[in-house]
Amino acid sequence: MINVNDNKFIFNNDPKMIGKITTNKNILAICRELSSEGTNKEGSFQYKDNGKKYISIYSYIPKYNWILMIDDSKDEVYALSKTMRWYMAIFAVAIMVLTLIFAYLNNKQEKANQKLASTIIKSNKTKESLYTAMFKDVLTDVNNRIAFSMDFEEVNTPPSHPYYFIMYNIANFSDINSRYGNDIGDWLLVRTVDILNQVFKNCKIYRSGSDEFIISMIVDDSDKKQKEILEDATDAYKRLTAPQSTPAGKINFGFKAAAAKKSGKINTSVITVLKDMINKDAQASFGHINYTDMDENQN
Repeated sequence: MINVNDNKFIFNNDPKMIGKITTNKNILAICRELSSEGTNKEGSFQYKDNGKKYISIYSYIPKYNWILMIDDSKDEVYALSKTMRWYMAIFAVAIMVLTLIFAYLNNKQEKANQKLASTIIKSNKTKESLYTAMFKDVLTDVNNRIAFSMDFEEVNTPPSHPYYFIMYNIANFSDINSRYGNDIGDWLLVRTVDILNQVFKNCKIYRSGSDEFIISMIVDDSDKKQKEILEDATDAYKRLTAPQSTPAGKINFGFKAAAAKKSGKINTSVITVLKDMINKDAQASFGHINYTDMDENQN
């Protein structure tokens, strides 16, 4: 604390300076300015003492003509600010490090996800391949005999909604392969499925043997009658036995056919019944479709 009138220290942290005139040029200039104004005033200034920088803030008390000053080294005044800068720098570095870590982890996670997705796709393809190998006929892309037994494993349909099964057997198929070659035999198998799909829309087709196919359909007896089903079977038979334009020229192929109706529990015995009707029944002949009601035969 300094008296503006005589520039002497009224109070100082160094007791030896009390009552002595200040030699600080900044303080002397402020004392001259305030002594002439005589009004309240506050401010700050910087100065050097023994090569060290100081910052001082002051407040003028005109009633007593005193200046109250508080000062400290510049390093101490800005120590908190410097500390905050250091903290901010450390925080920024930490954020950058965390960002890099998260970016690395995210990249690893993306690679892991891609690998997992690839594994899932490969697994699904493997499952599809296994399913195809187990339940599909590779050449004609229809279901096989295993699929037939699986599809009817737990079927138990009422008499009002029976199943109709129609089997078509290629006559002398081994002779066709011997005479025209396996390529024509394969062509005939594929062509047979194409014709059956044209006639029996929305029905399942099974290749139950090397030269035989079965169509299965569930029917509401109030909507579709036995006569209509046998008419469709006859239509398919006519198309199959018509002259076919094969890569080896036009050829007529022989077929035998049989149809059966069944409700209740159904299993692969249906295939046996149809095969017997074609191969063992004396009435079976080309151009004739044998029919049996398996429900009545059981009774």
